[in-house]
Amino acid sequence: MELTPVEIGLIPIIVAVLLGPIFVKKIEHNLEAFLFLMGSCAVAISRSWHIGLVEDAVHEPVVVGIVLSVLVPGLIVHYYRPHFLRWMNDFLLDGITMNVIFLEIVVVLGLSAAIITPILPFFVLVEVVNHLPILRRTRASLTILASLSIFLGGALALVVEPYSTIAATKMQGALPPANLLPLELQSLYIP
Repeated sequence: MELTPVEIGLIPIIVAVLLGPIFVKKIEHNLEAFLFLMGSCAVAISRSWHIGLVEDAVHEPVVVGIVLSVLVPGLIVHYYRPHFLRWMNDFLLDGITMNVIFLEIVVVLGLSAAIITPILPFFVLVEVVNHLPILRRTRASLTILASLSIFLGGALALVVEPYSTIAATKMQGALPPANLLPLELQSLYIP
């Protein structure tokens, strides 16, 4: 199998995206800008630049939702970090034991990932874990447990989503034919 010139040009971009953040600290600290640059390079190499691409990106609800769900919390964390840290030191660390704080972090972040996008709980996890006065080993254990909880919460949202979509569509009276649905969802379909 012979590679086309476009595929040969995209190989260094893939390698840079996979290995760059691991080996270069500057890329790790500016990951969003780096990934945007690599995406732009990939589009340029594949000669896919056209105004329709930009319009689709701007008008696509998924893209707009992801951008807003990352940009807004990022700005909130950036501007309100001192207030958050002061509240965490005054309220959480003085009045509650570490075991209860760990439980709250794992449970609340996992449940919130099921309700909203998992990106926001990860923002909170990073900020809280970095500022808790705990040992490195405990910090790693807490991060792993909370990450698993967030992943499970995000997966729970994915499991529930098709059923809620079918229920909402059924209430509107416009369901697709039953044979278009996956087998496990056909039992929910009542014509």
